[in-house]
Amino acid sequence: MWRFLSRWRRHQASANQAHALNAAIIQGSTAVAIIATGCDGVISLFNSGAEAMLGYRADELVGIKTPAMFHDANEIRDHARTLEVEYGVRVGGFEVFVHMAKIAGHETKPWTYIRKDGTQLRVSLTVTALQDAQGQISGYMGIANDISAYSALEDELSISQLSFLNAFATAAHGMAVVAPNGRWRDVNISLCEMVGYSHDELLATDFQGITHPDDLAEDLSYVQRCLSGALSSYQLEKRYVHRDGRVIYALLSVSLVRDRHQEPLYFISHVQDLTARHTAKQRL
Repeated sequence: MWRFLSRWRRHQASANQAHALNAAIIQGSTAVAIIATGCDGVISLFNSGAEAMLGYRADELVGIKTPAMFHDANEIRDHARTLEVEYGVRVGGFEVFVHMAKIAGHETKPWTYIRKDGTQLRVSLTVTALQDAQGQISGYMGIANDISAYSALEDELSISQLSFLNAFATAAHGMAVVAPNGRWRDVNISLCEMVGYSHDELLATDFQGITHPDDLAEDLSYVQRCLSGALSSYQLEKRYVHRDGRVIYALLSVSLVRDRHQEPLYFISHVQDLTARHTAKQRL
């Protein structure tokens, strides 16, 4: 009997040590907000990372509040409607945050947190259903990462992309996105009108196909120098061959876009029609 008690005490001591270690790790995690609740939604754990992220002290919330108090009310309502449409059940209150965790065991979703001072931040929140020894849900744990910086960057990129697309579509001069092998990836209407080809016709070919044969070698030389890293952009006067056979004189300005590994992605080309100027010079 005493041997059994001795083994049980050692096991219990090991379990207590493991529990204490896990608690210390969770509580000491300042990089992420870790918030646990009971099945009723009342907060049972609010770690130091959550305190730093949201500006509340743990004793202001534990055993008192649910996470809904620092979530955006409009997002809660919108997500409730989404769940209702998708699953045909009315979901409200704390259930909005844990409905998917009940079904799938966990859910990761972006949310807006509202800090104690009223400021907002975007987080990626993973909610996991916690189970007891009998496999029954005993509560929930949410782990939130601050992604507000990434969200701001995405907004900036979206604005930048929209600005570029607007400039691309409405530019009075020709513009094109060209693959490293010379194939057109996109062209604007001004370039199409300049060379007499439709959008789809140009995308089915490459810039080499409409470049005047006498100017092709120089252009390809610049392209290779960009791809090799010797240049990042270039400019030259060259000739294109119009669909009807006419020669188009143009000023070509090209810049190479690379990815974060410095691999070539595509060229951005600006084509200014100089044919009228060239004709006027010839007349003079």
